[in-house]
Amino acid sequence: MRRTSVVVGIVMAWAAAIGVADDGPYKLLKTVKVGGAGGFDYVYADAANRRVYIPRSGQGARVTVFDLDTLEPAGEIAETNARGAAVDPKSGHGFSSSRPVAMWDAKTLAVI
Repeated sequence: MRRTSVVVGIVMAWAAAIGVADDGPYKLLKTVKVGGAGGFDYVYADAANRRVYIPRSGQGARVTVFDLDTLEPAGEIAETNARGAAVDPKSGHGFSSSRPVAMWDAKTLAVI
């Protein structure tokens, strides 16, 4: 984890030094610390329901959910040891890559 942080820091410093951050079409608007126990791999942004899903594995395994616009906590799907999450906009159901797969309602976050 520390090695990854060092690599990310070096890449960001390099990008800032050559002016990549200022010339691109994207801008950083807001940041938030999500903290907590457990690692994560794939963060998923659900544009239709305006939520961000961060699956956490290991100790305290769960999927934490944040409002995409305000970055405020919106809830969590407990006891889900996952590395990824996705939402099917047609059915309105979310899914995690855990074993067994967890499925929930994307609007209420109630596990199905």
